[in-house]
Amino acid sequence: MVNTACEHACLPDQPEDGLQMTLTFQLLRTRAVRPYRSSVAVEEEKVWIAFYRRVSDPAIALEVIQHLDADADLKRTHSALYLSCKESLRRKKARHIRTSASETSCARYSAR
Repeated sequence: MVNTACEHACLPDQPEDGLQMTLTFQLLRTRAVRPYRSSVAVEEEKVWIAFYRRVSDPAIALEVIQHLDADADLKRTHSALYLSCKESLRRKKARHIRTSASETSCARYSAR
């Protein structure tokens, strides 16, 4: 006897085994469900993405580093952001050293 709920779900060349038809029907009924994300979670993600774009500003990079240093889980979750901020601060430091060195050499040259 064929289960009427499975008639349309089972392929005709499959045996009319009740278990096989039930499994096939259940597999066809299941679908990939996208995990629900609240609007707050979506907005939080947008803000984090904006930080990735703005870490070239050393002031923002410093604030983000301080925030991430305070929370180990966030630091682990956003490790690329943390490293980008560190790189931004290194660039600022290198720029400052170059500027100081050029000012010193200019001062020496003009004193001659």
